[in-house]
Amino acid sequence: AAQQEGGDHAGGVKKKTKPNDNKKEEGSMVASLIQEALDTIRVDIRFKGTDFGLCHDDGTPIALLSVTKATMRILVTDLIFVQAKIGSLTLSDQLDLNANDNDNDDDAGGNKPRQDPRRLLLYIKGDDELADFRYETFDPQSAGYPGHHAAARLRVGAAHLAFIERPIRELMEFGSRFSAMHGVFEAARAAYNSTTTTAMAKQEQQKWHFDVCMSAPVITFPRDGYVPYASHGGGSVDVLVAQPGELTVSNEFTTVREAGRDWDVNHVSLALRRIGIKTVFFVDAMASEHGAFGQSEEQVLLMLEDVDYYMDMHLLMGGHIDGCPRPVTELIGALSPIKMKLSEYQYKMVYDLLAVIGRVFGTTDSLAAPDIEDPLISGDHRLLDHSVMSPPPPPLPLPEVQSGSAPPAATEDSAQYATIDLYVTLTTIQLELFAGSGFVVDSSVQRNSFARMDINGLSVKYRAKANGDSKAELAIAAVRAYDTRPGTENQFTQIISPTTTAPQAEAAAAAAAAGTHGMHAMAQDAPVDEDALSSPQVICHVDMRPQQDMVVLVTLDSPRIILVLDHVFLLVNFAMSVFPQQTDNTAQVQSTARNHAVAAAAASAASAESTTGGLIYKVDVLHPEIILLAAPRSRSSEALVLSVKQIILAQEGMFCMTMDEIGVLLCTIDRRAETSRSVMDPFTVIMTMDSRVTSGDVRRGTRSHQATDISLDVGNLLMRVGLNDIRLMLDIFNTAMALMYRTPDEVPAPVREASTAASQFVDELHSRSAGTLSAPPALGATHGSSSRSSTDMAGQSGAAALVKETMRATVAGLRLVVIRDALGLPAYACTAREFHVDASDWTVGLRVQSSVQVQASYFNRRNSHWEPLVEPWRFGVHAQRGAGGVQTVDVSATDRLLVNASHAAVEETLAVLAALSAAAAAPPSPVVGDGAERMPYVLVNRTGIDCHVWVDLAPGAAEERTIDTAPVLLRDGASLPWRFEDWRRRRAQVEAAPHHVGIQFANGQWEWLRRVQVDRADVRHYALRPALDGVGHRLAVDVR
Repeated sequence: AAQQEGGDHAGGVKKKTKPNDNKKEEGSMVASLIQEALDTIRVDIRFKGTDFGLCHDDGTPIALLSVTKATMRILVTDLIFVQAKIGSLTLSDQLDLNANDNDNDDDAGGNKPRQDPRRLLLYIKGDDELADFRYETFDPQSAGYPGHHAAARLRVGAAHLAFIERPIRELMEFGSRFSAMHGVFEAARAAYNSTTTTAMAKQEQQKWHFDVCMSAPVITFPRDGYVPYASHGGGSVDVLVAQPGELTVSNEFTTVREAGRDWDVNHVSLALRRIGIKTVFFVDAMASEHGAFGQSEEQVLLMLEDVDYYMDMHLLMGGHIDGCPRPVTELIGALSPIKMKLSEYQYKMVYDLLAVIGRVFGTTDSLAAPDIEDPLISGDHRLLDHSVMSPPPPPLPLPEVQSGSAPPAATEDSAQYATIDLYVTLTTIQLELFAGSGFVVDSSVQRNSFARMDINGLSVKYRAKANGDSKAELAIAAVRAYDTRPGTENQFTQIISPTTTAPQAEAAAAAAAAGTHGMHAMAQDAPVDEDALSSPQVICHVDMRPQQDMVVLVTLDSPRIILVLDHVFLLVNFAMSVFPQQTDNTAQVQSTARNHAVAAAAASAASAESTTGGLIYKVDVLHPEIILLAAPRSRSSEALVLSVKQIILAQEGMFCMTMDEIGVLLCTIDRRAETSRSVMDPFTVIMTMDSRVTSGDVRRGTRSHQATDISLDVGNLLMRVGLNDIRLMLDIFNTAMALMYRTPDEVPAPVREASTAASQFVDELHSRSAGTLSAPPALGATHGSSSRSSTDMAGQSGAAALVKETMRATVAGLRLVVIRDALGLPAYACTAREFHVDASDWTVGLRVQSSVQVQASYFNRRNSHWEPLVEPWRFGVHAQRGAGGVQTVDVSATDRLLVNASHAAVEETLAVLAALSAAAAAPPSPVVGDGAERMPYVLVNRTGIDCHVWVDLAPGAAEERTIDTAPVLLRDGASLPWRFEDWRRRRAQVEAAPHHVGIQFANGQWEWLRRVQVDRADVRHYALRPALDGVGHRLAVDVR
């Protein structure tokens, strides 16, 4: 300043102003250097490490979070460069920490005490870094511009998480204390978004390139969610290890030409590799019937083999553009075949782990913070209750704004474009089941395999529109299941398959001609090619619209299930193995708990009805078929076939079920077309269920109310069973009872050994886990309090709710006809008129009552007419189950029971009993077909003249009969087996049809004789015309 003043007084002398000019130049240079330095920011951070102790407000430690070796480098000029690395991260359990659990001596570095590795909840394995992040921006005007404005690169190491129930639960409770902070943050974020949305939308669309690679994390689930820290030696715990897979995500910018125009697309590639689940068991290597010798071996079993998932995402740059036919986001994914293996012990372990996960995440009340005074909450509880603790407002919709333009007005056409298109394919989902604990160490895994299911050709489609409408479709080409027991004698190993279609029928016919049978195909490792199927077997459509009910339509086409009794019981025992054996007291307690649960559901459903959207669904099952085999070891086994034309399950306001044309038939499985005979005529069942819930008001003292009304309408039931059919059904029933109550000595050796190993394995580990679970009292106290609170809540809900249940079943009619197989003629018929069955309150105490009027008749073969055996008689049935499980059944009648015991009825009864005893004593014989059918009648010619006989039908009845009516020569003194109609038609007849024969003598002297009746047992005379030499002749017909 002084120099500047001197210059001013000099009056413009040039010699003195030159130094000042130099000073100005130097000042400008310094200023530019300073400005350049200010435009460049460099930050280097080296973070050695820190420990975060997580604890409750009373100081009780929960966990210790340790972060080490973190570095960050930031360079800001006209561009931005950021690089950050986190070396390691650990999270260890600090609950019930004793002085001996951690070694207080310093490690080699002298900085940090060693931690018990068994207490680690989260850690990074080996020398891998937790995260390596790099971010940089690029100048679009520079020569080295790569085509995108910014690039981000992220590498994440393999994190290992141990899911131990109590520490995870405590951490969830600790995190719940920040819910108020989360509410404040969400409110602030919503306010910020509302003010900056428009400004951000007007910015130039930038291209971001990213490359993310996340090493496969590992999640370890100990059995029962517990690890015994205090045990030393022999404390190995069985674990389930889940590997979500290695994730890689990257993108590139491309141009797609469509509709005569190029569109800029952001192509994102996502891959998830080596998804798998395995179990690690510790099995006694020297186990025997005398016990184990203390040595154990680690056994690693795969539950889910490595699965890869790939997806290509095509994102339209700049969002939707008018005239563009492409969706804003297009997703195309593919999954490699999924192969799962599950043993009985693994199944039990998964079931227990689901209960552990449910206890951690399932209830919100258990995640409340400890009951400790908090001055923040107690000081202004009203503020927290109404503002902070309330759910955050929904985020404001983001308008799609073009760069430099105003938002266009929303029109109906502009809201119809697709925002998301998704298409995912999966070739095969395979699940294989193994009996027993799985796998004895010194034996092959496949030795205990007994079932496998394949779901082939699965695809998922989804489309969402800008107006909020969305549709989804799931399609499955075919569902198949196999009996995979090694060395099985079952000839029908494909137990679930689609019913043969037209193209498959030709293949089946060709296979039969070659000597093979499609139904007898053995299980194979390779999936079945489903290209021959004309359409998917399972299709599910989902339609979702804003402010409307979701509509779900499911169609299942032609499923066929073959039931082999011993295999069915293996599947049932496997499914029920996770449930413990129930005693009478346990069953009673669970029944009471179930009643409380239903009552609680009534109260919760009332509140949920107002908050959740409705659901309308329709399930359509076309031509299902269930085949029950009597002798699966034989390819000519008798079979009971249950078929339905169509099953419809629908829910729209009320539930409705329709089963159309239910039919039951018996046949020989390898000659079904020839030997099928109807046991039950097709009938229809219609059921409707209306369930309504009315919520109560605690302040007014009114209780919630649930009313369920079920109506069931059954059509006419007409059953025709022969004596052989009765024997077959009794054999199937006896086989099922024998399999249900068989002793362990009667179980096949491989299954018995596997089951015995499973029982010993489960019992040993139950005892081992029971002993360790008793170590920490806090864990037991947590479980006890949770169960008590659940029971108390259920009891309160049950006391506060009213449940009313009613059902009325209406049967249009019932008729049972017993047929004598030797003659093919009916023997007995029992008929019941339309009756009703009323049931009520089956949740609390079942009450059933009905009144039925029945009558019985027998078929008198002497006159081919039905005659009454039991006159119409009405009786009532009343059954009741009390609260204690006691069941009572009362049968009462006010009418007199009248039985007509005629000589013909007694004779017919004795003949039927004798035939039934003979059928039971004789070995099973195949059902006869058309060619070998036994004829019920015999014609004998004793006239002394050869004659021709035929079935003489009434006028106009020729088209209704399928029997051959051509004349047959019957020589004098010969006998001829005879029938008047096809055996299927004869079985289908309810009323007796008149039978007539026609006779024509071979000498040609008389006219033919027509309409000769043979239905009544007597002797009739028919005049022969014309008279010969004035002498009339008569024909005597003796029917016996």
